[in-house]
Amino acid sequence: MVIEVARGLQERGVKVAVVTRGYKGTRECQGGVVSNGDRLAMTALESGDEAAMLADTLPGVPIVVGKDRCKAGMRAHRRFGCDAIILDDGFQHLRLARDLDIVLIDGRNEFGNGRVVPAGPLRERLGVLRDAGCIVVTKSESTDVVDRIEETIRREGVSAPLYHSIYRVISILDVVAGERQEPNVLRGMDCCAFTGIADPSYFFQMVERLGALVHETLRFPDHYSYGSTAVEVIRRRGAEIHGYVTTAKDYVKLRDIWPKDLPLYVVEIRHQVKEHEELFKRIYCVVDRARRHPPGVT
Repeated sequence: MVIEVARGLQERGVKVAVVTRGYKGTRECQGGVVSNGDRLAMTALESGDEAAMLADTLPGVPIVVGKDRCKAGMRAHRRFGCDAIILDDGFQHLRLARDLDIVLIDGRNEFGNGRVVPAGPLRERLGVLRDAGCIVVTKSESTDVVDRIEETIRREGVSAPLYHSIYRVISILDVVAGERQEPNVLRGMDCCAFTGIADPSYFFQMVERLGALVHETLRFPDHYSYGSTAVEVIRRRGAEIHGYVTTAKDYVKLRDIWPKDLPLYVVEIRHQVKEHEELFKRIYCVVDRARRHPPGVT
């Protein structure tokens, strides 16, 4: 979603930067500039996988990391003079004032048991959604689930506009060939699919929907840091098949250690909001208002 918002604002002539925590990167606490929009200044090990993926995917957009998002935001503003800053995963980061909160809700998992951690999956009670500027239900293929989500949040008194999104595969990166292919390149391919993301089952289903014949699946912990041992495990599990399939988030940690002769295919996706124009009209109005009435910066 961060990528889509950044691209949408770029297309409208807004100078934008992204601030993210840099989770599990070695520079997470120290912070710093991952990319100035043209050149990488950190490795994936230093920046964390999500920041590295953002830098790969968003040419022209500075990416700044730091556990202290206030400090990182000011660094982005002072160094790059941007019109807008997108704060990744910042709804609970109350020290940093926001002009618009876009909250994502998983359209497959809903709200779990409705309890907050550690008793359930929620970070806060549902009532905080009343502070959201807008809500996007992701993975919204199931209309029944989406209807239940909407009923639940409206019962909480949430009046924010509700949008819906799906993940769409746009290309497959053939790492050995060094070129991008159409998504149908996986059709009929015997493969091993592996990933270290929060919802691996959705990724595996996505690969199968492309027509791939998935004989083996490997699930690593979210934000998993790959090494030579993990690569060897993947190689052994995928023996006697045509290739290996993973995500862009995993690939940024694998590209320097993956064997050059081992077929690897990276699924590249877009976060497609069904009400794209309506959502971006709302986002751009907020940005435009803030540009015309900027706050004092200290």
